[in-house]
Amino acid sequence: MRPTPLFSKIETGAATYDVSDKASYKGIALKTSLLFLITVLTAVATIVTVPKVFDGNNIGVLIAGLIIAGIAALVSALVGRLSYRLAMPFSIIYSFAMGFLLGFISAIVELAVPGIAMTAVIATLIIFGIMLLLFFTGVIKAGNKLMAIGLGLLLGAVSISLFTFIMYWTGVIQTTQYLWLLLLIDAIYLLYAVIMLTFNFAEAAMVVKLGAAKNAEWSVSLGIMSALAYIYIELLRVLLVIASIVGNHS
Repeated sequence: MRPTPLFSKIETGAATYDVSDKASYKGIALKTSLLFLITVLTAVATIVTVPKVFDGNNIGVLIAGLIIAGIAALVSALVGRLSYRLAMPFSIIYSFAMGFLLGFISAIVELAVPGIAMTAVIATLIIFGIMLLLFFTGVIKAGNKLMAIGLGLLLGAVSISLFTFIMYWTGVIQTTQYLWLLLLIDAIYLLYAVIMLTFNFAEAAMVVKLGAAKNAEWSVSLGIMSALAYIYIELLRVLLVIASIVGNHS
C-alpha cells in the first residue's frame, strides 16, 4: 500500500530493517506513555515549586522562563515532527517545556476555580480513550472528509473569534452574550483538536503498517502528546467559561 499524501514523509524500513528495528504499536505506546509521564511530573513540579520560588520581586524571571519554554516547545515540536532522526531528543525537550507551561497554566486556573485542572486531566484521558477505541474499531476513519470537517471547524472558530472580539470591543454585545459565544468558540476548537488526534492515530497505524524505522515511533508519540496538550488546554478554556457563566447566574 502506498502512503497517502498526508503521510508521505514516512520513511519505510521494509528493505533494510528486521522486525525488531521497525516501528510497532507497543513502541509507540511506551514512548507516548514516557512523554506523558515526563509532562505530568514536570507540570506537578511546576505547580508545587513556582509559588515558593517566584514572587513579585522576580516576576520578570518567571516571564522569561515562560517565553523560553514556549519557544522550546514550539521548536521541539516542529523539529521532532519533521525529522524522525531528531525526534527522540526533541520530543523529550518538548515534554519538559510543555510540562512547565501546562503546570503554570494549571496553577493559575486553580486559583480561579479549584479542581478545574484535575477535571480537565480526567476529561482529556477519557476523550483519548474514546477516540482510540472509535478509531481502531473503524467507527471513525481519518480521510479527506474528516480533514475537510476539521479545517472547516478551524476556519469557523477563527472567524467567529474575530467577529466576537470586534462585537465585544465595540460594545455591541454584553458580557453574558460574550461568554456564551466564547463557549461556542472553545467547543469548536476542542472538537477540532479531537479530530486532529484521530489523524495522529492514523499516522501511528500507517507507520506500523508500512514498516517505518524504529525512530519514527518518537515522532508519532510526539504528535499524540501535542494533541493531548492541545485538548487539555481547550478543556480548561471550556471549563473556565462554563464556570464564569454559572457564576454570573448564581
